[in-house]
Amino acid sequence: MAKRLVLSMWCASLLACGAKPDAPVLAQTDLESPQAISQWLKAHRWTADRTFANAFLPHAHESARKQNWGPAGKGFCESAMHYPAPQSLRWCADASLHVYGPVRVRTGETFKEKSDLAGALCMLDSASAADAVLNELSPADKSSLEQDRTCLQAYLNDQLDTARADACAPIAAYRNLDRPRGR
Repeated sequence: MAKRLVLSMWCASLLACGAKPDAPVLAQTDLESPQAISQWLKAHRWTADRTFANAFLPHAHESARKQNWGPAGKGFCESAMHYPAPQSLRWCADASLHVYGPVRVRTGETFKEKSDLAGALCMLDSASAADAVLNELSPADKSSLEQDRTCLQAYLNDQLDTARADACAPIAAYRNLDRPRGR
């Protein structure tokens, strides 16, 4: 009887918080897997709690506006883990680059740049995969996403000189060369 009471109280607390006990949540590492994102959306796009995922975004946007990238990244990535919308995945990648770049310089780990940028490219590939399923991005956003993916791929393949690399938005974010962008 006590176990049943505890279980019912636990379920009631989950429902009161707005969480669904059976709501699928992606792991952080899944955000860098276009295949995982595509499969998840095909299986759960109609059953996942998108409202819950979107609840993380206002604070994340406010943090990004203030260039407080740690909390911004946490919010964007948490939203994407609950519902991997293309724009949330892009914002998660962008915030991650803003966080990791300065940390690598501060700790002397600049040799990790290509690894960090490769992770961001995978997340941008995931955003593209998500959009292939959901078709949510505007033509301008699709073009911007493709441009970011293309320049990152070229940089990682050593096909960009320094000036062209610095003009690539994700690299500029990582190297803290970009200007604040509106969200």
